Amino acid sequence: MRCPSCSHEQEGDFRCDQCGIIFHKYNAYQTKQSNTKTKKRNSFLVVALIVVSIGVVIAYSLTKSPEEALRHEGAANSNAFDSEKTIQSIQQSDTSNASEAIALAMNATVGVITSTGSGSGFFISSDCKIVTNRHVVAADPISTAAVDNAIEEATEQLEELRSQIDSEAQTFFAKCPNCNTDDYQRYMRPLEERYEELESIILDHVGGAENSIENQGEIVIELIDGSRYPVVEVEVSETLDAALLQIDADNCPVIEIGSLSNMSIGDPVYAVGNPRGLKNSVTAGIFSQYRQSANGNYIQTDASINPGNSGGPLIDKEGRVIGVNFLKLTESEGLGFAIAINSILSQFDL
Repeated sequence: MRCPSCSHEQEGDFRCDQCGIIFHKYNAYQTKQSNTKTKKRNSFLVVALIVVSIGVVIAYSLTKSPEEALRHEGAANSNAFDSEKTIQSIQQSDTSNASEAIALAMNATVGVITSTGSGSGFFISSDCKIVTNRHVVAADPISTAAVDNAIEEATEQLEELRSQIDSEAQTFFAKCPNCNTDDYQRYMRPLEERYEELESIILDHVGGAENSIENQGEIVIELIDGSRYPVVEVEVSETLDAALLQIDADNCPVIEIGSLSNMSIGDPVYAVGNPRGLKNSVTAGIFSQYRQSANGNYIQTDASINPGNSGGPLIDKEGRVIGVNFLKLTESEGLGFAIAINSILSQFDL
């Protein structure tokens, strides 16, 4: 049987030995996608989810009584603390066991510098071809328009949330006559913090959208030793947030390609890159799920992916690349995504 995703030939007809898709689920998904009249871009999804988050705050948080909210706060904080300690313990153990593999991958990871920002990438061939994200090196006007529309809607929702919070503040003691000022502060503080967080997300996206239609100018690659090379060739994917760059150098260090068929949910993974300009950084997490779409396949992970990590490799415990970091849902915890390496390889002549 031929796999409908990666064209791998095999005898089994349930799951692909090469890319790991389950055939009947993949076909069902493809059928559903063919009936969809419009396709939403990844950047639009990120900002649009802000609107959903604000709606949840309005519809849920502000409908609870002050007494219910105050009781719930203590239990939630306790559970969050225990979960955080468990995750940190697992990540520290995984990182120590994979330090050599991480060092090899880091040696092949590069910084991608443009006139408007920076990202990450990695050598995928010894003749110095580099994989990164399309949005790191090329403007995307279609995505920009979607982001602008979503920001405008989110801003209106944020103003409504501000009005709701102000109203809640004015009626607090009428709803809770036995409460004191400390109770008032404990009840209102989470609402104010949530408002400030969502406001910050919107402002961050506004700053990016204003410049995204500008040409990125000269692209420079910075190696781990600090040496720099200009990019001499750029190839971008039309369907994935992926790009292939070329520099004029020889014998570049290469990350070995991993196999997604060997990955199981819960396996340790590591995101390598230059988040926020912090060079040669690594974050640990797990392989959360394998997600499929009409345009490509994606890896969900709770490894921290931040601005500047875009285009860097997501590696397994042996240091082999299994995906290209490209997205984190900033209003959520533990929701990061990487483009599966098999989808990258299908886009370019490597």
